[in-house]
Amino acid sequence: AIMIELRDFSEIHLSNTFKWMQNEKLKNSFLLDKEITKEGHNQWFQSVMKDSEQRIFAIIHQDMHIGNIGLKDIDAKNKKAETWIYIGDHRFKGKGLAAKSLICLNQKYIGEFEKLYAQVADFNIASIKTFSKAGYKMEGILSNELIFKKESITIYRFYVLL
Repeated sequence: AIMIELRDFSEIHLSNTFKWMQNEKLKNSFLLDKEITKEGHNQWFQSVMKDSEQRIFAIIHQDMHIGNIGLKDIDAKNKKAETWIYIGDHRFKGKGLAAKSLICLNQKYIGEFEKLYAQVADFNIASIKTFSKAGYKMEGILSNELIFKKESITIYRFYVLL
């Protein structure tokens, strides 16, 4: 069995994360079009650590930090949150570790949330496959929802009930 551990995200995970966030393909999949500076990255970390509507975990595999996963827009009243994930270390992409990590996250929050959901750009085939593999189902299609780099992007919304 593939072992995955989700550890609380902390300062020791910042340098890998900063390095991964320089990757254009990864930034595109998160619809990020701004340059990510060291300073901006550190500010992001400080604000996330104070934000009660977010939780972030480092994905650890074979004792290595290989990616990140988290919850945002936590809605405690309605027992739901949006989830996101990426494997930043290219040596570990395409091995089913992202789906495994999502399943770990789901299990962690049984009882606290009833529903986790994800919003995925239509061009992000790897993510669509990952969420499906982790038991998420398509909930809706948000046509031409966002403009990214002058292109209209359709968003697929996936969900899982815990």
